[in-house]
Amino acid sequence: MKEKFLVKESKRIHKATRRRLRICTLLFVCFMVLLYVLLQDEFARNPSFKNTIYSIGIVLIVIVVCADVIGTIRTRKADAQGENLILPYQDGSKQEIAEKINQDAANGLLFEEYIYEFPEGKKPYGEKIVLTSSYLLLCSTKITVIPRDKIYWTCAQVGYKGGPYRVRFLVFTVKKVFEVIGVDIEHVEALANQLYEYLPNIFAGYDDDFNFSYQLEELYTKDHYEFMRLYEAMQQRYETQEKDAV
Repeated sequence: MKEKFLVKESKRIHKATRRRLRICTLLFVCFMVLLYVLLQDEFARNPSFKNTIYSIGIVLIVIVVCADVIGTIRTRKADAQGENLILPYQDGSKQEIAEKINQDAANGLLFEEYIYEFPEGKKPYGEKIVLTSSYLLLCSTKITVIPRDKIYWTCAQVGYKGGPYRVRFLVFTVKKVFEVIGVDIEHVEALANQLYEYLPNIFAGYDDDFNFSYQLEELYTKDHYEFMRLYEAMQQRYETQEKDAV
């Protein structure tokens, strides 16, 4: 029997979470060893200080180890009932939406791509964007589920905000703007362009302007009414162009 999409995706996410826990634990151990080496002379001069640091170190080690163990236990079980879903739009229970996502996936995903680009043969990891017939899924440590009818526009926002080599994949929705952060500008731009096959590019013509996505995001945040006026005008123009093309 073929494994359900959310079961497979939760296994991938949980494995990545366990890897991060291991890395954090290893880094903490290295830090404690380095701290011990650097403070050896001070320990020799001041035994009470040594006892205090030892006590604090033991408490921190217990906390880190417990967090590692708990995280490992919690990520052993694959999510089959939607426990791993984030639902900004409550149009059903987690279990109901999980069943719908699995059914959509069984019929065929429309789009599935990682935010990072990987050389051929290298196993991908990190955040992923998935489109089904009903939802856009932003897959990170949890899966944010956005119904397609709640989406205004998606785009790749390149540049200044956060650094010249940073790119954000933005999803403008009726409730908020969601983002996924990437570093490979060409890859994320190609990803956004591929999605326009399924999600209408309402602002086609504007999105070639480097600053437009920033201006639109600011308008969305500061004056949602004006954003909607612009969106509705652009939507009407887009629909007219589509009819004329047919």
